[in-house]
Amino acid sequence: MDTIQATSCPRCPQIDTASGDDCTAVHIPEHESTETKPVFSRSVRESRQVSEEQLRELIFSGGLDDNVIYRVDRFLLISDTGDLETLSGNISVAGSLSIRDCPNLKNLSANISVEGDMFLGRCLCLELLSGSICVHGGLFMSDNKSLVDVTGNVSVGVEIDMRHCTGLTDISGTVHVARELDLYRCLSLKDLTGNITVGDALKLELCHHLTNLSGTISVGDRILLEECSRLSFLPDWITSLGYTSTGDIRTIDLKFTGLSPALIDQIRATAAPGMKFPFAKASQMTVDHFQETGPAFAFWRELASATREIPNLNLDWEYERPLLMFLEKLTRTSDFKNELSRHVLAQRVMGLLSALMDDRLRRRALSCIAHRAGDDEKGLKLALNKVNRLKTLT
Repeated sequence: MDTIQATSCPRCPQIDTASGDDCTAVHIPEHESTETKPVFSRSVRESRQVSEEQLRELIFSGGLDDNVIYRVDRFLLISDTGDLETLSGNISVAGSLSIRDCPNLKNLSANISVEGDMFLGRCLCLELLSGSICVHGGLFMSDNKSLVDVTGNVSVGVEIDMRHCTGLTDISGTVHVARELDLYRCLSLKDLTGNITVGDALKLELCHHLTNLSGTISVGDRILLEECSRLSFLPDWITSLGYTSTGDIRTIDLKFTGLSPALIDQIRATAAPGMKFPFAKASQMTVDHFQETGPAFAFWRELASATREIPNLNLDWEYERPLLMFLEKLTRTSDFKNELSRHVLAQRVMGLLSALMDDRLRRRALSCIAHRAGDDEKGLKLALNKVNRLKTLT
């Protein structure tokens, strides 16, 4: 298993270490199969100290020289960039860097070195991180809903927070992070195809569209896959990871995934010293886990013995919350508690799902549910009846 060692970061600027601007403070897990490029091209010949105001002016005017490393000796804020669609160039920040409120920024292709933390937020059109980024602290970029992929080289000395990046479909570049890579509730994430090294935990809970982990992935500790409801198989290497990098038992959390009980039995029968695989079927989910529509409908699908694919409904919270309340309240009804009628109730819930998947019926079905989410058992049944009548009227 990979170990974490103090090392100079191969993706950061090739600069004079006497200036205190090198990357020896970044502790990056080694990965034998990884080939990386320096953040700044070897063609760079000049290093220029500038103020925050001077650098912002160069960025906004398009005056950055690709052969120059622009250095700022304190905190740098980049915001309100107007028509800027791509941020490029070579930027070194001795403090922390914040890039926010850039309404037209689509691609962060710059080569960036940051001694402190880096914050990336409220850039509503940002789709790609294609540059090279070296951060000695943490990289915080949660809730960037337009981000689609990380195609560049990213090296981080603490943690990467990418929670709720709901447009992210892949990380296809090279990512090295000394502690945690947090991808919680990245609802569109389908795969990790890149070269990814994580010193501690890889967190993928509630990534409902995740179907594969096909990249070159090294994790020092836990892999959390709870409620990845479409994950139906695992790569072979998952059972060969063994103990954690600190010698402890490694946890691969598989609770409420799409993995079949037969596959789980096969995993447990495979010799995997130093590892444990917590698992629970969707039908064992408690109502406390009804935090997303994907796992909630997976719970009912299993009870109905159905095979229907569960879509990403992308509902606004004003609709999602009463729907989750409705699905949770159904578990308290007499029909649910009676084993003979539970299967029929689950099939009717699958009928609700069919209505929600129909563009013509979705809003009317949600309206039926919203008006009945707080009702008693009789009201819940009436709502289901009304939804099923909607389908017969089309």
